[in-house]
Amino acid sequence: MTIPTDENKNKRDIDKLQLIKCIYNLNDLDIKVYKALTELRGATVKELAEKLNYSRSSIQKSLYKLISHKLVERKKILGKRNYKYLYYPLPFTISPEIKKAAKEILGIEL
Repeated sequence: MTIPTDENKNKRDIDKLQLIKCIYNLNDLDIKVYKALTELRGATVKELAEKLNYSRSSIQKSLYKLISHKLVERKKILGKRNYKYLYYPLPFTISPEIKKAAKEILGIEL
C-alpha cells in the first residue's frame, strides 16, 4: 500500500495540469491567466495585464481562448463613463471518456 505524500500529490497535480493543457491546447500564459482569475475572483484585462506583467493584447488573446473552451466567462458591466468587461473563471470540465482514457492509459485519476 502506498501512503500518499505531499510529493505524490504535487506530482498528480502537475500531471493533471499537463493533461488539461494538452486537452484544451493551452499555453503557460493561459494557465497563468486562469489562475490569476481564480485568485482575484474576476478581473478586467487591465488588472490581469498589470498583475501578470503582460501586454493587454496578450491577455486578451489568452482570455478569448479560455472563453472558447468555456473556462472563462465575460460579463459586461457599467463603469463610470462606459461599459467594461469583467472576466470570471469557470471550473475545468473533463468528459467521462477522457477521464476513463486517462485512468486506463496514464494511470491517473481525474
